[in-house]
Amino acid sequence: MTSAEGRVVGAVSSAFRPADGTGVLLWLHSQEDDQVIAHTLIDHTLQRFGRRTLHAFDMATALSFAGLPSRTRRGTCRALETSGFTRQEGWSYLHHRLATLRPRLYAVADLTESTSPPGWRIHLRERDGTRIGEALVTLPVGDTAILEWVTLHPGRHALSHIQLEQCLAHLADRGIREIVTLRTTQPDHETHHDPLRQLHLQAGFHETDQLHTYTRRP
Repeated sequence: MTSAEGRVVGAVSSAFRPADGTGVLLWLHSQEDDQVIAHTLIDHTLQRFGRRTLHAFDMATALSFAGLPSRTRRGTCRALETSGFTRQEGWSYLHHRLATLRPRLYAVADLTESTSPPGWRIHLRERDGTRIGEALVTLPVGDTAILEWVTLHPGRHALSHIQLEQCLAHLADRGIREIVTLRTTQPDHETHHDPLRQLHLQAGFHETDQLHTYTRRP
């Protein structure tokens, strides 16, 4: 979409999903304080797909994770909702700068290479060697890596944030300066009762936004 002077003011990308015949709004960009542009781009997409179910921001792209950031993209969120889209599942987008971490005198993690995806599979353990959990971290792009997942063995939550923090310190030694991850959230879910989310926060992660997908049915 361009202005009368030919300046680009917004863009939208969409596709058909052959498996179920639905449409997908992959991404949409415009000035967040100008919902008229967002509405125009959404209306254009709706006309293209007609009476089909349309999903928005539910696929990861080369530009981002799946999901629309609900805090930094408030204007686009409102434009989708007033166009008949309903907010679906969400994720907490968590971020950690690793520059301040310092390794412990004893190892708390065993790192082995992972080929799918490329990166490291990490086994967290106590000082006596007792395994308390494991994690998977991708190879960094630039100096930023993704913590794909972390699991904890039953009954091992008390001090596990210390082990995770020290695991991240070892990754910092490998040149990783920032790490990001997603944690699933549910509507009306009490996030302070989510032990894995609390683990990330205690280990130094900060929630920078929440990502949500959207669906519009005929």
